[in-house]
Amino acid sequence: MCRFATGMFVPIKHFPFSSTQHEARVLHQGNLQRESRSNARQILLPTMQIAKMQTPQQEFNKDLCKAFVAADIPLDKLANPSLKRFVEKYSKQVVPHPSTLRKNYIKQLYDETMQSIREDIGSNEFWVGADETTDSAGRYIVNVIIRALRSDRTSKSHLFASREISSANHETIANTVDDSLRNLLPDSSYKQRMLLLLTDSAPYMKKAGRALKIFYPKMIHVTCLAHALHLVAEEVRNHSQTVDKLISNVKKIFTKSPKRITMYRQMCPDLAMPPKPIITRWGTWLKAVDFYRQNYADVKKVVASLNPKESKCIAKAQELFENGSLCTNLAYLSANFTFLADLIMKIEDEALSLDESTTIVDDALNKLKQVQGSLGPKVLQKFNSTIEKNTGYEELRSVLRAIKFNETDQELGTINLNPTQLCKFTYAQIVTCDVERSFSRLKGLFRDNRHSFLSVNLEMFIIVNCNANYNYVTAENKDA
Repeated sequence: MCRFATGMFVPIKHFPFSSTQHEARVLHQGNLQRESRSNARQILLPTMQIAKMQTPQQEFNKDLCKAFVAADIPLDKLANPSLKRFVEKYSKQVVPHPSTLRKNYIKQLYDETMQSIREDIGSNEFWVGADETTDSAGRYIVNVIIRALRSDRTSKSHLFASREISSANHETIANTVDDSLRNLLPDSSYKQRMLLLLTDSAPYMKKAGRALKIFYPKMIHVTCLAHALHLVAEEVRNHSQTVDKLISNVKKIFTKSPKRITMYRQMCPDLAMPPKPIITRWGTWLKAVDFYRQNYADVKKVVASLNPKESKCIAKAQELFENGSLCTNLAYLSANFTFLADLIMKIEDEALSLDESTTIVDDALNKLKQVQGSLGPKVLQKFNSTIEKNTGYEELRSVLRAIKFNETDQELGTINLNPTQLCKFTYAQIVTCDVERSFSRLKGLFRDNRHSFLSVNLEMFIIVNCNANYNYVTAENKDA
């Protein structure tokens, strides 16, 4: 039989030449070689195996994309000719177009990140932290973090959801937490394994916690204790108007004024510039109080040398420095309340055990009880009311007393936990600082010149970024 190029077979006897002559022809030999190569490829490299293999170029593209996202470098920078030539010269690989990385590798990195989070959580019980912010485009964003609860050591936090919501209320918050957990942990047992929810003390957050309690029966809802200490520090500021006005006006004097900054540095070469506290950065106002207490004479000298006609803030600061009560106010606040800033920094440490964290809160209470003067009772009352409203914190303390002292009280009787789950609270956190820091990264990623981000792409970028740098809870980022 002879097969034509069309695939039709015809008996050899219809042709005037023999089969030996046919087999010697170039066309026949080419068909045999092509058939042989095709069979060998099917045997050695099945189709599924080919699909899973990555070429060196694909591996380079993926690693390059991950490095840029982790370092928060816009992918469009790869279109820069100088950078492109530099990378290609030393990597010996072709730098792809930014759109190639964005379309083909971001989703892949996101999926791998989510899978690594699932593997780290495994079958362990876990706690979840959630908070809401407004980005520079005016959108409401909810970030959700998760951390495995282990009885022998602390675990690292993972940002696994960063969702845009229509409005900030208890319903949207609860739905976001539940939907993101269902997406991360597809098995149904996760509702029994969530033991702790951490949020701030906003009323809608508390209401969201009560709603989630229906579906997560073993969950204890605790509002952040670092927020609580910050609220106490804010109470100190609210009752210290003279010092607050001084700090505010001196801050204005040196803001965007190179001339005054130069004069300050010439008159006080060994002194740092006056701090610029930000209300949302916990404890920075109290740190500023301590600065003015230590450097009262030097700062007063510089402010007095300025022309009050240049600005109202200069005139006001000079007037405040002449106030006889300012000096004693600074001394009183520094001696009795600046310890709150130090305790806030201590309680932010992610390596703390539950016992160590609650000891810090108890230390704050004991020191506030010792404060004399008219302000002491007001601040103590604020502390007590804040703790009393945090009902989940008392439940958590009951768990701690059970595993530490073998004490059983009324609160523990209402908690449906087995002995293994009780032990998992040994390294439970009572602060949401990791969520606050993820907001800092989110706002850094979503800069004014990067407003073309879609919500879904922004979520993938920030999750890959935070988890590629899972040590983002560092000293340089401790300002929440």
